[in-house]
Amino acid sequence: MSKGDKTRQRIIEKSAPVFNQLGYGSTSMSTLMEATGLEKGGLYRHFSSKEELACEAFEYACRISTEAKFLATEKIEGGYSRLEEYIRLFISKRPPLAGGCPIFNTAVENDDGNPVLKKKARFAYKVCVDRIAVYAVQAKAEGGLKETVDPHDLAGFIFNCLEGALIAQNLTGDREILQRAGSHLLNHLKSQTTLN
Repeated sequence: MSKGDKTRQRIIEKSAPVFNQLGYGSTSMSTLMEATGLEKGGLYRHFSSKEELACEAFEYACRISTEAKFLATEKIEGGYSRLEEYIRLFISKRPPLAGGCPIFNTAVENDDGNPVLKKKARFAYKVCVDRIAVYAVQAKAEGGLKETVDPHDLAGFIFNCLEGALIAQNLTGDREILQRAGSHLLNHLKSQTTLN
């Protein structure tokens, strides 16, 4: 990796938590300069615009926020066990990035804002739901879920419930909200299994 590539990566890593906490619209170039230790020209040497940097920072934030959970989950054998593990990891792990979930943060801010970031958030959401759906498809193929269960619907339900609970937890400061949601999700999952 060249010196320029290393600098570019460092800018992305330093900018990701700033964008994640403040949002695209509220992040100023001076805030990014302070976070990265670079002057405006140094930033623009590596990125053509604030939007380009925000997009790269979003992709990085998504990668570090989701990959650890998915990699740990995929070490578990069996689709049903992977669904359970994903829920447990989601409720037990602190977000690795200040500001919480970058998918939610970016989706909410850019619902009527930056269309490029909205598109990236929509894609990241789909990737997460699709990955969970793979576990549900596997669980169903292994006979671990009832025939009536739609794997993609179940995956969306799991991800949406966990994200919603995380939002409510952050809003209220009640650290039990996510735990309770996870417990209810695990009970719902048990109600959909053939393994009882």
